[in-house]
Amino acid sequence: MSFPHGAPSGTSSGAPRNTVSTLPRPTGRALASLLVFALAASLAAPADGQAKAGIEAIIDRNDATLEDQLFLTVIVQGSQEAQPQLPDLDAFQVTSAGNSRQLQYVNGISSISVSYNFRLIPRQAGTFQIGAARVEIAGQSYSSKPFTIRIREAGAEPAAQRDIFVTARVSDSTPYIGQQVIYTWRLYRRVQILEPQIQSLEFPGFLVEDLGKVNEFKTNHQGRQFLVTEFKKAIFAQEVGTLTLPASQLAAKLLVQERRRQRRPFGSFLGNRQTKAKVFSTQPLEITVRPLPAAPATFSGLVGKFKIRAQLSRATLKVGESTTLKVIVSGSGNPQMIGQPTIPELSGFKIYDNQPTTSITRENSGVSGRKSYVKDLVPLIAGDLQVPALSLTYFDPAAGSYRTQSTAPLVLSVAAAEGQEELRLTESIAPTTGKVSVRILADDILPIYRGLDALRAQRPAQLISTWRDGGWLTGLGLPPLLFALFIAFDRRQRRFASDSGLKRRRGALRKAMARIEAVTATSSTSSDRDPQGDESAERACALAADTLRTYVGDKLGIEGTALTAQEIEDRLRRHRVDDELAQEAHRLLSQLEAVRYSSAQLNPAAFAEPIRQLIHQLDRQLTGRPSNARRPA
Repeated sequence: MSFPHGAPSGTSSGAPRNTVSTLPRPTGRALASLLVFALAASLAAPADGQAKAGIEAIIDRNDATLEDQLFLTVIVQGSQEAQPQLPDLDAFQVTSAGNSRQLQYVNGISSISVSYNFRLIPRQAGTFQIGAARVEIAGQSYSSKPFTIRIREAGAEPAAQRDIFVTARVSDSTPYIGQQVIYTWRLYRRVQILEPQIQSLEFPGFLVEDLGKVNEFKTNHQGRQFLVTEFKKAIFAQEVGTLTLPASQLAAKLLVQERRRQRRPFGSFLGNRQTKAKVFSTQPLEITVRPLPAAPATFSGLVGKFKIRAQLSRATLKVGESTTLKVIVSGSGNPQMIGQPTIPELSGFKIYDNQPTTSITRENSGVSGRKSYVKDLVPLIAGDLQVPALSLTYFDPAAGSYRTQSTAPLVLSVAAAEGQEELRLTESIAPTTGKVSVRILADDILPIYRGLDALRAQRPAQLISTWRDGGWLTGLGLPPLLFALFIAFDRRQRRFASDSGLKRRRGALRKAMARIEAVTATSSTSSDRDPQGDESAERACALAADTLRTYVGDKLGIEGTALTAQEIEDRLRRHRVDDELAQEAHRLLSQLEAVRYSSAQLNPAAFAEPIRQLIHQLDRQLTGRPSNARRPA
């Protein structure tokens, strides 16, 4: 046997590495000792090759304050299914912090353990004896060792003199049942915190509405500046008596400065700060809920401040036409409690109910809302019909009494219908919600006409008169016509977008003719005997030459203002224009340039008509041909 790190002591250093050294044989006493040791090891190990089972409870510290969080870890060994039974922990609020599993295999022996983690939040100060945690594995019960925890008060200084504290208050500690109460929760802090989380926030006996979002602001409290985090809730008591809002708790990690000097290699980068888990609690709040006084028969059940109003969409109409009655109830309180006001019997109307609508507003000041009830009214008779006043009775907590709001009566002026129409109504004979017999009171649909005289043949003259008088047919055909025009316009715009020169080519002739008229108007002011007439003739010749160049450029999709007479002729020939027209364009442009830049005396009006005719002839040959057309070789 070779040894990678050298020969053991007692062997010859000169022996070859591939030789086997002989060890002394064990004596009888040594062999007996080895057998005893192996037997003891085999008896100590479980038969299935697994480690022994058991349970252990570990608390991270035994001395803490009411603001501290403690972490209890219960380790169950030998099973991953067995659930531990915790000891009596009534003095603490216990929440699970997760669990973890660990499996090991050492020297042929496998061991499994499950760690159950719990967060303990003290409820009161004192010294508490924590009993043993228990677990049952394979029919055998195991127990951990008991331990003691001491919980001290958070601190002797007032809350306002500390760097972090929480408060909770209500706007009214003696509300009436159903009254809106504003619950305000605040966190005051002067230090940095991590992972804040409210552990408990309960409102037994109350309906709860969230108010807006969480607010954050700075404030001075007793001469010290704090960063405040605040949220509010609207609560509505649902039972009479003394109700208690339990203390709410905020769990967070505080960044605190370490007093001792850091010796970690990266301490200078991380800073001498560490986190400490803390729990901050508010004081429980007792609220005495008062009953409402004896209520009148018209009480709507609303508690708060509300108002009612009614309106009609139209007050003047004819028999058979409809108007909309809208009744709106709004105010501050619990808008979910708004019900339909009692509407007196409306004689002379046929009534159709619509679905009510509700809107709720949640702000820091409280909950408010409105509910709208809509009814369609169809008058059955002519005359001045009235919608009676509507009333709403609610309880006002500020005044401690019931109040009634009423609307003004609404009057409708109903005129007789132009044609006679018998309205048909039905009513239930038996007051039941199932199938019932009905009694016909009146017809609201004209009776079916069963005569055949309406089908008699009409003369052609009558048909023509009916067609002429039926102007409504024009109205029926107008939408398709407008749609077709829109489609055509859209296609035209698309063609212009896809072909940038199309618009120039289509408008070239129209623009050229307008410029020819300008040439005629300019040349009419010229006079051979007037010194200013030469200037007018020069301007007219320049405008005529530019007209011809611009037309050719627009029609061919090029820049034409700088083209010479020879270039225009060549361009026109390449676009399959007759040679005579191309030469005529060359000749006219050359003459115009000669008049413009020489002393030749020529009336430019003489060029207007030839240029007009030339452009028309060019347009007939160039229209419909692409700008890149070439004359065949």
